Amino acid sequence: MANSILVGDTLAHIPVSIVYLGIGILALAEAVHKVRQMDLFSGYAAAAHATLAILLAAIHQFGSH
Repeated sequence: MANSILVGDTLAHIPVSIVYLGIGILALAEAVHKVRQMDLFSGYAAAAHATLAILLAAIHQFGSH
């Protein structure tokens, strides 16, 4: 499986697109938290990070076939 990450010594493979999606969701949560604290610059930066990570997940998921 070239499009997966080996976790530890187990045979549990996590698809790379799921990893990107998880990073995007965490960055989106950080963006919401920062904007609610009125730290707008950091919030916008985290929102951009979330957008890029989710976009990478979609490209990796649908562009690899």
